[in-house]
Amino acid sequence: MFGISFSEIVLILIVAIIVLGPQQLPNLAQKLAKFFIWLRKLQNNLHTQLYQQTGLAEIYSVQQQLAESFQQLKQQLDYTQDNSHLNDQLNYMHNIDFLYQPELDFDYQPELFDELDI
Repeated sequence: MFGISFSEIVLILIVAIIVLGPQQLPNLAQKLAKFFIWLRKLQNNLHTQLYQQTGLAEIYSVQQQLAESFQQLKQQLDYTQDNSHLNDQLNYMHNIDFLYQPELDFDYQPELFDELDI
């Protein structure tokens, strides 16, 4: 905690009891707690005012909308990947590729007709 060990905290408490006395220590702790609560409220107020004035609220809402649309697109893609008929069609297309024989493709090899006298 803040680079302070337990033994250092105990030493600070002992010195505080000796200097302030056991009667004033609870009042001091209460005032410190109120100060830290006030400081926290001040920090939150500054944060919200800065957030509103800089327009970060609008940027955050746009970010949320983009995240939602991204999630919807992701769900649609997951849905299409889950369909087995698409996978079957892809497998069928891959199986057709082996049927192609480039040596018999006359459109790309017109020299095959040169030898024939028709």
